[in-house]
Amino acid sequence: MIGSVCSGLVQDRFGRRLSLFIGSILTATSVAVCYISDVPVSLDGKRGLFLFGKLLQGFAMGHVVSTSQTYISENLPPGLRGLLFALNPLFQLLGQLLGAVVVQALLTTNGPQAYRTCFATQWPFSVIPLLLSVFMPESPPWLIRQLRVEDARQAFHRVGSAGVGNLEQEFQSLVQLVIEEHRRAELESDVRYIQCFQGENLRRTLIVVFASLIPTAFGLPLLASVSYFFPILGMAVSTSLTLLIIGVVLGASSIVWLASGVAGIFSGRIPIWFIAGSMMAIIVIVGVGAWPASVVISVEVSSLQLRAKTLGIYGLASNLVSGSVAIALPYVYNPDSGNFGGQNIFYIRSTLWYFFFGDHFRGPRDEGSKCGGNQSHCDEGQPSCRRCTIAGIECAGYRKDLLIRSENFRVRQRVLRARPVTERNPSRQILASESTTTNSHGPTPLENPLSIQVQSLLQSPASKSSLTSSQSETSVCVPLYTSLPTPLEDTALAFFVDQHVLKSRLNPLGTGHLEFLPDLYTAAANTSCLKSAVLATAYLSLFNHTGLPCLDIMARTVRSCALRTVHAAIQSYESAATDETLVAIMLLSLFDDIDGNRPSILNPHIQGIRHIMRLRASRPLRSERDRSLFAWAFTQIHIYAFTTAEYRCFDPNWFPASIEEDDYGSHFTLLASKISYFCELAQKATPHNSEGLPSTDAATRRDSDLSTILKAINIQLELDSWIKSLPSDWIAREVPNITDYCVREFNFLTTYASQNLACAWALFHSTLIIFYSSLITCCDRILSCDLALVSEEERSRVETTATMAESNIKNLLSRICKSLPFATGDIDGNGVKLTCLKYKPGCGYLLLWPLTIVANCRYSTTSHIALSTMTLLRIGSAMKLANWISERPNTICFPGSRSTFQVSLKPT
Repeated sequence: MIGSVCSGLVQDRFGRRLSLFIGSILTATSVAVCYISDVPVSLDGKRGLFLFGKLLQGFAMGHVVSTSQTYISENLPPGLRGLLFALNPLFQLLGQLLGAVVVQALLTTNGPQAYRTCFATQWPFSVIPLLLSVFMPESPPWLIRQLRVEDARQAFHRVGSAGVGNLEQEFQSLVQLVIEEHRRAELESDVRYIQCFQGENLRRTLIVVFASLIPTAFGLPLLASVSYFFPILGMAVSTSLTLLIIGVVLGASSIVWLASGVAGIFSGRIPIWFIAGSMMAIIVIVGVGAWPASVVISVEVSSLQLRAKTLGIYGLASNLVSGSVAIALPYVYNPDSGNFGGQNIFYIRSTLWYFFFGDHFRGPRDEGSKCGGNQSHCDEGQPSCRRCTIAGIECAGYRKDLLIRSENFRVRQRVLRARPVTERNPSRQILASESTTTNSHGPTPLENPLSIQVQSLLQSPASKSSLTSSQSETSVCVPLYTSLPTPLEDTALAFFVDQHVLKSRLNPLGTGHLEFLPDLYTAAANTSCLKSAVLATAYLSLFNHTGLPCLDIMARTVRSCALRTVHAAIQSYESAATDETLVAIMLLSLFDDIDGNRPSILNPHIQGIRHIMRLRASRPLRSERDRSLFAWAFTQIHIYAFTTAEYRCFDPNWFPASIEEDDYGSHFTLLASKISYFCELAQKATPHNSEGLPSTDAATRRDSDLSTILKAINIQLELDSWIKSLPSDWIAREVPNITDYCVREFNFLTTYASQNLACAWALFHSTLIIFYSSLITCCDRILSCDLALVSEEERSRVETTATMAESNIKNLLSRICKSLPFATGDIDGNGVKLTCLKYKPGCGYLLLWPLTIVANCRYSTTSHIALSTMTLLRIGSAMKLANWISERPNTICFPGSRSTFQVSLKPT
């Protein structure tokens, strides 16, 4: 039992191979302990040593069995998995056969050699798994979860057959499956046993425990001790061993047990032989039925992420029950205790009937669960349950206490007519309030966006268009029919604010991302372009979360209205230069990022944003809203500049005339602007123009590159001065990686004063990566010049500069990856994993560009790429542009990207 539980911990921590190796060593050690258990002089010493050996052997066997089952279930194709696991009983019977043959052969042998030989025959069987653990590859799914993608690919190709199918395509499917398990189960790091008993995994675990008890139910503990049980009934020892061998070789179970129990009531030679024959028949029946089926069920039901832990629970339950029964049975049939003899077989038959009824009459299956009986398995978005319809089971449809939301008028009326008259009035009142509020321009939902707990209302995809009374009792403190006066529009707006607006609590930046939006929305006129832009983005955000088609239609309809109102607003200077117009265009840009349906990573609204920034040139940043909005627009323009090589997208004249000394964020935008101009100089210094002709002579190109490097050194000095001026709450903290988050090579993780600041630093680091990459490009051109043009001293300084720049890039890539657990809300400021994750799509939006840099930078390691890709896929559930980026590796160009590096290697 303990070995099975420990096996799950060891496997997830150290891998399947090492776990099997440890179990094999312990097995051989336990055999050695039993072999020398007769060495102590005292009887108690012999018994104690033998007991220790058997306990160690039980621990090792549970460890090895759980590990081997996990490895096979993870790596065999589904078509072969059940067949191979069905052989498990065969090999257990083979072990009993070998043991019975050895005992039969040594019956006439006297002295210590008799039992020592029995123990020694177990050693060869511990060598086989030991050799396997040395030569077999590690399990690819485990390697993928450790982000060792290249090792996983090699192991997968070793496990797979080279001539069968497309191994690379199958490997990519396996990677997607592991990532989907992470996303669906919200297991971003190590898994724990408690997760086997939470959510949908609880049902899986109960099924596995049920399957683990089946061998005990059909009497395996009694069948394993027939060589002792038959002599109790009066049969000779040699004859009982012979019959055991025959039953194992041969390989309506309840009926046979019943007949055996009846025979046990009578005494005499014939009943004894009848019981012996019945037990041989039982071995044959269960060997091709319940026994292998129970093993197959245990490995097929568990999720891939929790398989090792679930199989550990399987071993614990199986060994606990079978061990208890094996200990108790001798006290039942021994003459000096219960003296039941063959009548104890009635116990086996009773357990068989219990399991029969438990399996076949435990209620409807998952595909036919009734709405009233199991809410979590019903399609509550329809008047009748789809699963019940498919299964042919009558379904009552919406429950009477169910609040209808987000349905068309005809469906609502149909359901309301089916309710009693006493229940109709509150519903009619809410319908009236919905129509009144929708057509009026009263207080907007953003005035108090969190008056209802939207996150709890929309946590489950099953509750796409309805809210049960049980949910409302836990999340809303007001009566049911007054909690959601305008369910669709208000819920979309409140959901958008909750997920995309980052609060400024403990944020040294002053204001959080989009924190100004609720006040700006409330103050805007009803005809403002801001209103429709916010509503369109809110509808699309809620659509990505719930999948309701009507939300997608409404989002695109309102977006069309927003585009028209924005176009009208930019026709005059007075309306174009306002905050409302700029925010509306930025939100339409965010709409496209959430939608992800565009041909490239380039932002189609950049020209509009640049036009508004040109009109707002030199405007002072008096308030936190001005600073936040300026930084947001600046970031989007510079991302566009780096991906298109149009480095003068942001005119320096657009900066405010003066920046306060403590406005550290705006000071960094000035540095970023200088970095952008440096990248332009590095590009202009290329040895060939667009026609492929040399632009200048070699000496002039060398002088230009050296001058560019000097400018980079000046920028570095300004950068160092800016970093030294930062207050302490801006500085990152290094915390131990006590959660073993994703990449085990990180001994420390990075945290900040707030998630918003962590995202800002990730953007800052990604800009520096581009800066140092451009610097390396200049250094490489100088080093490629003729020796006559560059002195040894200059060459040495340039080589040192390039080496330091490359080292800085690698350090910055690691810093971004180390900050991801905190930035995505997986850990707190002390590095402790949060049980309630604090991830919001607003953080994911800010991390899009840094993750794109990490995923496509030519200096990124395999672990960096895997971690950034997994985070992009996680963000992609709410921000579809992240999926677009992760699906197109090596295609996004920026200084230092792999695609740019490949282009530079092409012959000119």
